[in-house]
Amino acid sequence: MLELIRNNRKLVQLLLAMLFIPFAFFGVDAYFSNFNRNIAVATVGSSKITHREFQESWKDFVQNKQRSMGENFRREEVDTLENRFAHLNGLINQRAMMMDAERRHLQVSDALLRQTVMQIPAFQGDDGKFSAERYQSALRNQNMTIPQFEQQVRESMTIQMLLQLVGDTSVVSSSAAGMMARIQAEERRVAEIRLLPEQFNNAVRISEDAVRKYYEENRKAFEVPEEVRAEYVVLSVDSLIPKMEVGEAAVQNWYEQHKSVYSAPETRRVSHIMIGTAGMDAQKKEEAKKKAEGIRAKAAQDPSKFADLAREYSQDTASAAKGGDLGFLGRESGSFETAVFQLQEGEISQLVETDSGFHVIRLTGIQHEKQSPLSEVRPRIEAELKRQAAEKMLAESAEDFQNIVYEQPDSLEPAASRFKLAIQKWPRPIARNAAPLQPAAQLGPFANEQLRSELFSVPALENKLNTKAVEVSPKTFVAARVLEHTPASVKPLESVKADIEARLRAQEAAVLARKDGEEKLARLQKGEKDSLDWALVKNLSRLQGKQVPQAALRAIFKANVQQLPAYVGLEYPNNGGYALFKIMQVTQPEGNNEAATKLLQKGYTEETGQQELVAFIESLRKRYKVEIHPKELQEKSPE
Repeated sequence: MLELIRNNRKLVQLLLAMLFIPFAFFGVDAYFSNFNRNIAVATVGSSKITHREFQESWKDFVQNKQRSMGENFRREEVDTLENRFAHLNGLINQRAMMMDAERRHLQVSDALLRQTVMQIPAFQGDDGKFSAERYQSALRNQNMTIPQFEQQVRESMTIQMLLQLVGDTSVVSSSAAGMMARIQAEERRVAEIRLLPEQFNNAVRISEDAVRKYYEENRKAFEVPEEVRAEYVVLSVDSLIPKMEVGEAAVQNWYEQHKSVYSAPETRRVSHIMIGTAGMDAQKKEEAKKKAEGIRAKAAQDPSKFADLAREYSQDTASAAKGGDLGFLGRESGSFETAVFQLQEGEISQLVETDSGFHVIRLTGIQHEKQSPLSEVRPRIEAELKRQAAEKMLAESAEDFQNIVYEQPDSLEPAASRFKLAIQKWPRPIARNAAPLQPAAQLGPFANEQLRSELFSVPALENKLNTKAVEVSPKTFVAARVLEHTPASVKPLESVKADIEARLRAQEAAVLARKDGEEKLARLQKGEKDSLDWALVKNLSRLQGKQVPQAALRAIFKANVQQLPAYVGLEYPNNGGYALFKIMQVTQPEGNNEAATKLLQKGYTEETGQQELVAFIESLRKRYKVEIHPKELQEKSPE
C-alpha cells in the first residue's frame, strides 16, 4: 500500500489541487452573502451537503479552472447549471464513498499519512527534501491549519484505498484476451483509388446567381466587427509596489516576529526495514515480529550491510529499492519518529511497531536546526512588506480612483497624475464581441467582458468619456477611454466573390467525386469487370491501420470477405473526395502472440475495472439514498 501511495501521481495532483487554489478570487464575504449556509443542496443517507459546502467547493473548482485555462478562461462557459450539477454529483460520490469506507473500517495510518505529505513536491526544498518551513508557509498562505489539510489528505487516501479495493477485482480471462488478440492481428491486403475533388474542377460551373445567393444567405460570415482603439490606466498592487518604501525598523520588527518562518527545524535522515503486519491475526503477527528480530540481529552485527538487508527483506518496496532510505524526517509524536530522534548517527534501533508493521531503523544523517540571518532573508521581507503596503494603499485608494475617472470623465490624465500611473495605449483594435474572435492574449485587460461593455457604451463611444473603473482581476482596476471607433460593416460582394466561387467550386467538385466513386463501387460489387488502375497497395490490421483514416479502416474490416476480391468505398470528410478499396487477401497470424495477449488482457481488465467502479458508485448512491434539491442548486452566488 505504501508503494501505491508513493507512486500514485494522480493522488498527489489531487492534494496539490486542494491546497494551491487562491481564495481571493470572489471575495469570501460577498460570496456567501444572501444565502442560508445550512440549507442542504443534497442529502446522502443521514448526511447532508450544505449550500455553504457546495459553494466553497464550487468556488475552488472555478478558480482552479481559471488557473489551468489561463487566457482561455470564460466564466460564462464554466459557471453553467450543467457543470454545477456535475460538480454536486462529484461531491455526492465522495461523501458516499467515505461513508462506505467507514463501514468497511478502512483507515490510513499516521505513518502512511506522514510519508505521503512529505513526498508532495510543493513541500520540498531546493535539495528535494521535505521542508517544514515550506509546508507551514504554504498552509498559512491558504489560511489552513495542519490538521485541516491532513484531514483532507487522509480522506483522499481513504477513497483511493476503497477504489483500488473495488477496481482490483476485475479480471479478463486469458482465453478471451487471446481471441481478441487474434481478431486484432488479422491482416487484410488492400489497394486504393482516391477520387479527389480537384479532378472534377473542369466539370464545375459556378453561376453569378449562385455566388450572389451564397453571399446573401451568409452575410454574417462576411461581417467586419465593430471595433475601437483605446487608452487605459491600471491601478493594481503590482503598479503600486515600486512606489512603496520600507524602513529598516519595519524590516527588523518583521524578522523578530516571524523568526520561526525563517528557521529550519532539525531533520534526520533514516533508513528502515519493514516487515508488514496489516490485517494479520495474533499468531502471524508474532511470526512477523520474530522475523524482524532476526533481521535486526543481522543488521546490528554488520551495520554496513543494512542497505543490502533492506533490499532483500523490507516489505516497503518503494524504499527497499533504495536500500531502505526514507530521506529526511521531521520531529513528530509517532512511535517511528520518537525512535528516530532517540538514536545517535549510525545507530540501529530496537524493533519499532507501527500500524504498518515492525521496523528496524538506522539513523544515517542529521541536519541541525538552522536560523537564517536577517541579511539572507532581507529581500524576501522587504518584498513582503512592500506588497502589504501596496495592498493597503490599494484598498484605501480604489474608491478615489473610481471617483476621479467618473467625476473628471474627459481625460484619464487626472487619475494617472494623482496615482503616478502611466497612460497606456492598447496596440490592437478591440472588437465588441471580442471573446470568440480574439485570444485573451491579444486583448489584455479588455478580455474582461465588463470592461469591454463599458468601452462600447454610448457615453464612451459617442462622447469619448472615461469608462468606469472595472476590477478586471483580483486587486486590479482598469479605466479606459475610446480613441477611435470603427462601426460594424459587411464586406462588399466584389471583395469576397473569388473566395465564394472557390468554396462553391470545391463543394460541387466533392459532390461529383462522391457520385463517380459510388457509381464505380456499385458496378464492381455487381461483378462487372474491374478495369480500374489500382494503386497504393498496403497490408492493414485493426492495430496497424494508420495508413488510412479510422472510418476507412472500419469499413475495410466490416466488409464481407467470403469472396475475394471485395470492394468498399466511402466519402472522406472535409471535401476530401471519395476512396475505393479493393480487398485482395485476408491472413491470420499463426499461433498466439503471448506478449500481445497479456497486454490486451491488461487493457481490458483496466477497462472492466473502470466499468465496475462506475457500477459500484451507482450502487452506493442507492444504498445511501441520495436526494438532490435542484432549487437550491440553481440559485447562483453573486460574483
